[in-house]
Amino acid sequence: MKRKIEQSPAWQIGVLQGSSVVLYILLLIMLLNALSSVSDRVYSAAETPIFAPVLFLLVFVFSALTCGSLVLGYPLVTALKGDIKQAVMMVVWSGVTLLGAVLLAVIALTLKFL
Repeated sequence: MKRKIEQSPAWQIGVLQGSSVVLYILLLIMLLNALSSVSDRVYSAAETPIFAPVLFLLVFVFSALTCGSLVLGYPLVTALKGDIKQAVMMVVWSGVTLLGAVLLAVIALTLKFL
């Protein structure tokens, strides 16, 4: 039997939202690293002075839109339906998940440099 998302606890939805943001960030970094290695071989920095800042700002705005939608989209719908406590808890659990990812990254970097 399928379970509707409205019946899922807030912590599950929040963890899923936070994990999707972490996955998006990992995929974006892998894509940018791949593009960076390709562009280093094709172009020199002097030939493309305007494109780097434009690309940075476009990726920044797109990322803000994507992450905002992933974390705040469904809680906003839930809040507009009247269940504000559930919506707030989803956002809190998303934040807890993101904080956990930050702590894991810091631990991984610390262990790498020890």
